[in-house]
Amino acid sequence: MAARRIAKDTPACKVLVLSQFEDEEYVLEALSEAGCAGYVVKTEAVAELLSAVRAVHSGRRYLSPAIAPIVLARLRNGAPATASRRSSLTRREREVLTLISEGATSKEGAKRLGPPEQTAQVHRDNIKQKLDLRSTAAMVRYAIKHKLVRLD
Repeated sequence: MAARRIAKDTPACKVLVLSQFEDEEYVLEALSEAGCAGYVVKTEAVAELLSAVRAVHSGRRYLSPAIAPIVLARLRNGAPATASRRSSLTRREREVLTLISEGATSKEGAKRLGPPEQTAQVHRDNIKQKLDLRSTAAMVRYAIKHKLVRLD
């Protein structure tokens, strides 16, 4: 993430993320791991972006209204951070996530790993729940981002 590099190289710089992603994983990484001062979703109105720039410039933090509930829910629930959620995956779930990221269907994954197709689907559902992901695309992005799969 570029924001992490900017924060490291220029600690006095206040980073405001403008992103297309509303996934909890991206928001929390930007705010906690990369140390960003704010996060704005691209679908917000221009006025929202201006408010965010003003807030961060004046030393405050800013969250888009679209993602504020995600962060507040995470704080309220005291749920584990992304890294500890990732470590809650079993070895088999990590294998299934890798196969999904490589484009394998549940049926193909079952053939490669050995479990019945329904078991592969259960692993897939468990991964989504544990990582709070809502789609296969989100699972693939997660696997790529956390280097669970190689891109050739």
